[in-house]
Amino acid sequence: MKKLITHREQEILKLMAQGMSSKNIANELGVSFHTIQTHRKNILRKLNQNSTIRAVTVATTVGIIPSNNFNIPLYFNNDQQY
Repeated sequence: MKKLITHREQEILKLMAQGMSSKNIANELGVSFHTIQTHRKNILRKLNQNSTIRAVTVATTVGIIPSNNFNIPLYFNNDQQY
């Protein structure tokens, strides 16, 4: 599973784990919002998950990203457009 995730997707996963929105990730990495949305969809598909929190949890559990990056706020709402 770890080999399926690209270096760029790992970067995005780390930022997702910090609770950053897609818009903020796009600004941080200097790419478009739509590019980040595509990466997020690919990450969810590759990790076979249907939410950001679950994807980040799996990524930390299997060692794709370090667990010290995990900082999604408790108020995170999957219904919001990130």
